[in-house]
Amino acid sequence: MSIEPKAALNVGTVTGASVFADVSQLLAAFPLLSFAAIGAVGGLSGYLLLADTGKLDELTWRSSLCVLVRRLILGAAIGTVVYVGWADESQARGLWLLATGIIATSPVDMIRKVVELAQSVLTRRAG
Repeated sequence: MSIEPKAALNVGTVTGASVFADVSQLLAAFPLLSFAAIGAVGGLSGYLLLADTGKLDELTWRSSLCVLVRRLILGAAIGTVVYVGWADESQARGLWLLATGIIATSPVDMIRKVVELAQSVLTRRAG
């Protein structure tokens, strides 16, 4: 007796949906975990963007691994800070999650842009 491909596909779909539902419930129960995870995903995205632009080409694999680990840890830390600092009492946690992922992709560049924007606004108002 063999399993038909259609039945196997249905079992796989149900199992996948069940796993996603369990992960969703876990993240809803522990929102700090979700912010840290989204920050780490943002850090991974930032690493992949660096690799795509060729900035990691001249590094050894150990140095590249160090950059990856640094990005993941920094992203998780950013997610933790965003949750503890702002999103804990907020009604719009989804927007804070999105902001966490975006900031974690390139935190140094984002901070540089914010500082430049603040300086330009201050110089316009002062002058």
